[in-house]
Amino acid sequence: MKYDKIITGGLVVTPGGTVQADVAIAGEKIVAIGAELAQVSQAPQIAALAHNVNPGVLEVQ
Repeated sequence: MKYDKIITGGLVVTPGGTVQADVAIAGEKIVAIGAELAQVSQAPQIAALAHNVNPGVLEVQ
């Protein structure tokens, strides 16, 4: 899948807990959360090391 942006190395907060991971975005949607997504994509990256990333907390329509 093609990603438009990847937020890298953040502490991703999910209902199951907090994990260090990358968050991939395509268009206006989160399409993947996982380790080392930035290594398989040429998408622009936003470094979030030592920052919380809260996917899906704010839904803008």
